[in-house]
Amino acid sequence: MMVAYGMFHLGLHNIMLRVYTFNERAVRAYQKVGFRELGRRRGSVRLGAERFDTVFMDITADEVDTSALRAQIRLLPPAPGTPGV
Repeated sequence: MMVAYGMFHLGLHNIMLRVYTFNERAVRAYQKVGFRELGRRRGSVRLGAERFDTVFMDITADEVDTSALRAQIRLLPPAPGTPGV
C-alpha cells in the first residue's frame, strides 16, 4: 500500500530503503513486494557481539505490478493540489 501511495499518489519514480540482515522477515517482505538489493555495507551494524550488514534496496515505478495496486489506489484520497484523480 505504501509503495502504491509513493509511486502513484506522490508521483515518485523510485523508492529506496535500508534494512539490516538480522531482520530477515523484513528483507523477505520487501522482496515479495518487488524491492531489489542495490548493495550492502558489510558489518556496518553491531548487535551484541555480532556484526550485521546493512542492505540497500529499491523499487522503480516500472517494476511495480500496477494490476495489483490499482484497487488500492482507489482507496487513497487525492494528494493536495492534484486535479481530479
